[in-house]
Amino acid sequence: MTRASQKIECGTLSLGSDEYRKHKRNLDQATRQLDLLRNDLGGRSRELSEFYPYRYLASEGFLPGYNFTRLPLRIFLPTNDSSGEFISRPRSIALREFGPLNVIYHNGRKYRVSQLILQDAESAISEAKVSKKSGYFLTGDQKDLEICPFTGENLGDNANCEHLLHLLEMSESRAEERDRISCEEEERVSMGFCIQTYFSVDGGQLDCVRKAIVKTSEQALLNLRYIPAARLVHVNHQWRSQQTEGFPVGMISGDWASSMPAPDANFKEEYKRVKLWTSNLADSLYIEPTQPLGLKSDGVITLQYTLKRAIENVFQVESNEIGVITVGDSESPNILLYEAAEGSLGILSQFVESIDVFHQVVDQAITICRFEDAHYKGPASYDDLLSYYNQRDHKIIDRHLIAGALEKLRICSIEIQTNTGFTDYDEQYQSLLRNLDPTSSTERKFIDYLYNTGLRLPDAAQKRVDGLYVQPDFYYHSRIWIFCDGTPHDDPAVKADDENKRQAIIAMGDEVWAYYYKDNLAETTAARPDIFKKVR
Repeated sequence: MTRASQKIECGTLSLGSDEYRKHKRNLDQATRQLDLLRNDLGGRSRELSEFYPYRYLASEGFLPGYNFTRLPLRIFLPTNDSSGEFISRPRSIALREFGPLNVIYHNGRKYRVSQLILQDAESAISEAKVSKKSGYFLTGDQKDLEICPFTGENLGDNANCEHLLHLLEMSESRAEERDRISCEEEERVSMGFCIQTYFSVDGGQLDCVRKAIVKTSEQALLNLRYIPAARLVHVNHQWRSQQTEGFPVGMISGDWASSMPAPDANFKEEYKRVKLWTSNLADSLYIEPTQPLGLKSDGVITLQYTLKRAIENVFQVESNEIGVITVGDSESPNILLYEAAEGSLGILSQFVESIDVFHQVVDQAITICRFEDAHYKGPASYDDLLSYYNQRDHKIIDRHLIAGALEKLRICSIEIQTNTGFTDYDEQYQSLLRNLDPTSSTERKFIDYLYNTGLRLPDAAQKRVDGLYVQPDFYYHSRIWIFCDGTPHDDPAVKADDENKRQAIIAMGDEVWAYYYKDNLAETTAARPDIFKKVR
């Protein structure tokens, strides 16, 4: 509004000129936008609008985001010279639907996305680095890391990473009306975009990632990693119809151009090619198929949609509530399942909490594929793997490619890793054995019982309590101390000393759990499934 007012009031424009009419139109539309922001409909109380002022305030950081739908991206569609309305879409959809010069059909009218509303575009442009193997996205302070924090892969070698330059975050857009939709317009037009999705963990805090291994007796078939609140980063690289990456945008006006304007001494605005990106948070499950599973890229793509459909059936959720994409190397891709519904469904976390959930999903996947139906020869159909959401991969999806892999997964075992400091359960067990008190048979009995029954093992042995002169036998994250009391603890003086030490730990806010050698181990551990859960 200020820019348009300054041009009108400068006194250099004649009333009938195109330039004057343009700025007058912008002024009227800016006034309309402010009315929408204030929810001031000027007596038009029955007017319907997708714009919700409180959601806008939440998206701009003025209000907490809870109780509002996931923060969307907006576009302003002018309905005439003095009015218009906002429409909004979820961020990942808006990146495509509100993409540069794309055509939007709304209320019988046809619009073209013409402008990105920019605030200090130069400082908003950034760059990032992506691990080619995993699809992990590194930006900000992380982009200079030589080692991928997610996989440990060396990113100093350009063969292992991809550099993304001139990234500009998608913001509010503006469209221009082109013409009305006629009855002759049977085929709606849409620009094709090359959009890639990556993922990251805010702050690089990967301590929250929980792991599980799907394995046979000899080798791992799948590595599972549950990532709470993973940041899914969607990058719009270019138009499919063009070979050059990026979209030309005016650095002051935010106007989109179909090609870079030729240098002109009279043309003051600078244009740059940028790649648009946006992001959202979602609980995710990263699945890494290993070579022994025997799947090529087409097989992995088929497996991802099979697992998605199986999860929907097992947990009774809608197709649009669970999303799935392939990430990483196109020749050897990995699978990223994510909860696309508002808030967390609490589904994907169960894969690293219960050893039964994965088998339920695999059994359902085999049922969906109908391998036992001798009359069903086709690769896939809408009755099983095909859906509206995977149309781009319909020519690739073939249930026969994963028949052998599903059989392997059906008979495999699941091992949940509760301590990322060890490669597997056996290594953790051996480490604990090396640190046992050699004079205590009770400790050995306790550890052997947990190992033989597949229960969660302690994270450390003989660890001292900070601030106290106490060394319990075992320790569990977070802050649970385990004591194994053998025959020496039958002495009353020792019992009194034990009680004093344990009360001191409890006074610090930590928890104490004791196993007495005369107790029934099966019963005492079963009473605390929160500590001693089944992990394999």
